[in-house]
Amino acid sequence: GEGQEAGFSLWEWFFHIADMLQEKAGHPTKLKEIWEKGLLYGFVSRAGVERILPTLPVPAILLRFSDNQLSAISVSYRGSEWVEHLLPFELKEYIHSFGFPRLIRNLTQVGGIEAVVGSDGEVREKAEILQMEKKASSGSGGVTPSSTTGYAPYQLTFCSEGAPTSS
Repeated sequence: GEGQEAGFSLWEWFFHIADMLQEKAGHPTKLKEIWEKGLLYGFVSRAGVERILPTLPVPAILLRFSDNQLSAISVSYRGSEWVEHLLPFELKEYIHSFGFPRLIRNLTQVGGIEAVVGSDGEVREKAEILQMEKKASSGSGGVTPSSTTGYAPYQLTFCSEGAPTSS
C-alpha cells in the first residue's frame, strides 16, 4: 500500500491517526469533533480524491488522513478548473499550534470555497468547521500539474484583532 512506500506500516499509520483524534491538553485541534461530525472524509487515497472532487456540483474541499506522512492531514480542493493537493499539515507543526478550524479559515487557496465533502460523500458547508474555531485572539475536473512533488504550495494568512498595547 501507499503507507508502506512511505516507510511505515499500516498499523503504525493507523495508530498515528487514532492518536491525532485525541484532544491533548493545551492543544484543542478540534480534529475529533470534525471527525465525529462527519466533516473529515478520512480514509481515501489521493487517486480516490481525484475521482471524487470532479464529480461534485460545486467547488469543494476534501480533508483526509495523509497516506504518505504520519500524523498529518491532507487538504485537497477543486476550484473551477482542477483538483489541487496541498502539502499535508503535520499535527505537531500546524494543527496543534492553531487548531484545524483556524487553519482552514486562513488557507488562502480555499478562501472562496464554501463546501466540504463529508465522510458520507455528501457536500456540506465549510462554515460547519469554521464555527468550531475557538475565538482566541479575536470546472473541468482535471488534475493540475503543481510541482515536481505533486503538491501545491500553501499560503497561510493570520491576522490579530485589536491594536498592539505597549507597556
